[in-house]
Amino acid sequence: MISILSPDGPYKVVTQEEWWSDSFDATHYAAGYDPTTDFFSQMKSLNLRVPHQPLASINAENSDYVNFAINVKDCYLVYGTVDAEGCLYCKAVSSGKDVLDGLALRKCDLCYEGIASEGCYECSHFTDCKSCTNCFFIEACESCKNCALCFGLHRKEYHILNKPVSKAAYEAFIATETKSRSKVKLLKQKFEEFSSTFPRKASYIQQSENCSGNFIANSRNCHYAFDVTNCDESKFIFWVPNSISSHDCSFGAPVGVELCYQTCSTMSTRSMGTFLNWYNDRVFYSIECHKSKNLLGCIGLKSIAFSINSIPNLVHQPCSTHRVRTSV
Repeated sequence: MISILSPDGPYKVVTQEEWWSDSFDATHYAAGYDPTTDFFSQMKSLNLRVPHQPLASINAENSDYVNFAINVKDCYLVYGTVDAEGCLYCKAVSSGKDVLDGLALRKCDLCYEGIASEGCYECSHFTDCKSCTNCFFIEACESCKNCALCFGLHRKEYHILNKPVSKAAYEAFIATETKSRSKVKLLKQKFEEFSSTFPRKASYIQQSENCSGNFIANSRNCHYAFDVTNCDESKFIFWVPNSISSHDCSFGAPVGVELCYQTCSTMSTRSMGTFLNWYNDRVFYSIECHKSKNLLGCIGLKSIAFSINSIPNLVHQPCSTHRVRTSV
């Protein structure tokens, strides 16, 4: 079994197929809530009883070595990635195809060694770029094509070291200077020296109002926000698109969060203190619960409504009874 949880550790683990099957029912491991005992001590005991997923992924086709991944195909060693195909050694890649060694990329295809960029195609060794094509060693460029060793250019084509060149000269440069690892290493050093002479933006914030942080787009009234888009009235958020009125939330792609507090790897509404919770509503202090609502202190539940400590249907009923599952 491929798992992030060590066999020598205290946690129980089942296969991915078994955990997502209809036969797996985490309510069988519940003991009921004891109001005379500390709540979080009971949570710890429940967390040790309920079997966990070896990896956190949904719809991963031919992608065994991925974690925190949703809707991926033919991927290997990617983390925090959604809607990706043919990607290798990547982290926080969204809507990408055939990306190698990528970090915090959105809608990039056929790219290598890209960082914090969006909408790039057939680019390599690029950082903080947007909508660039066939570029090599660029930074802070936008809508550029066939540029190499350039910094801060907008809507330029056939440039080397920020100077225009002919198409023939550019193609000759790429053909001779990028075909060996040793030459690429020298180009990297040269570009680092060249780019260090330019002033840089304090932050990358686009089409946003009253926001602070970095890599923010199409957002309003968001502070201490990083790698976010389409967010509103949120604070202390990271890699959470579509965040609305939420605080202290991280890794909520691709759906986001609304009216949430202190969540991680969560896509939910009106929730607090959750980890690895997807498509939920009104879930509090819970782990690995999906497509559920009105949960408190639950672990490993799927399509359950109204539960405390993984005992379902607790509406004015004793904790020791009523184990009937209720679909959302």
